[in-house]
Amino acid sequence: MTIEKVMSATKVEFFRSLEHFAPCRDFDKSQTSFLFQAGEGQAEVSYRPLPDRKVTALLSLPQMAVSIAFEGTSDQAREAFLEAFDLAFRRGGG
Repeated sequence: MTIEKVMSATKVEFFRSLEHFAPCRDFDKSQTSFLFQAGEGQAEVSYRPLPDRKVTALLSLPQMAVSIAFEGTSDQAREAFLEAFDLAFRRGGG
């Protein structure tokens, strides 16, 4: 099963959130794909930059496509992984 997301983040912001998601891991910032344990299986998280999203004439937002591919995981493990991933990538706002 693969989950596709479009996220508003720069590469620096993506890695900052990834480090919150897996704080004990050292990420090679030249890579675009990372494997994680997800229950009894694994999840591969990959990203690629997308063109900025133009909101107004003066405002644009960086974007990236994020793919999370699960292999050998139960529904419960996928849900737990996605919940933790989304929490790590959540940003405060008004």
